[in-house]
Amino acid sequence: MEKIRLLRKDVLLLSGIMKKLNVMKMKNVILSVLVGSTMILASCGGSGYTTDQEAVVEGYENMKETHKSYYEEAMEIEKAYREDRDEIVKDYEGKSFREKEGKLLEKAASDDEAKGHLEDLRNLQFSYECDMQELSYANWKSNWGIKQAVRDQKNMLEKDALKSFNDKTDPVKKDLDKMANDHYEAVGKLDENK
Repeated sequence: MEKIRLLRKDVLLLSGIMKKLNVMKMKNVILSVLVGSTMILASCGGSGYTTDQEAVVEGYENMKETHKSYYEEAMEIEKAYREDRDEIVKDYEGKSFREKEGKLLEKAASDDEAKGHLEDLRNLQFSYECDMQELSYANWKSNWGIKQAVRDQKNMLEKDALKSFNDKTDPVKKDLDKMANDHYEAVGKLDENK
């Protein structure tokens, strides 16, 4: 009986690993493209920082596209993580993920299969955190120069020139803030019924 239980655990672990690898391959391809574009930006002149006012406004406007891509990829990572996470805890009692995770922890104290599930869950959480950090870093790196240039322009310009600059950049900031708020609201909804 013990051999059957260990074999089942090995099969579950192997199937979970294969599923994670497929998700990770997809995420790594997309992350590679984003990181690659950041590397190209860095190799073609550094941070993208400029003091040319028109280039700053244009670069800031272009950030809407990079942020849109960032939030789309972040949502894919969030969905894949939750799908895999929920699969791991599906056999444990509870209405929400947190309740099921609590039951898993209780059972893992004395059950080898539950310990395997807990290991799978924690390894998945680690991969998720790494993916989100890599994506966030790539996004930060690709936008740092323009964000700094906008701040510097706001500090350098005076009166009419500052008003004109703000008239061009404030709508972009509103769009970027809306994208962020919409994304975090959508992420919150992923957990509402779980």
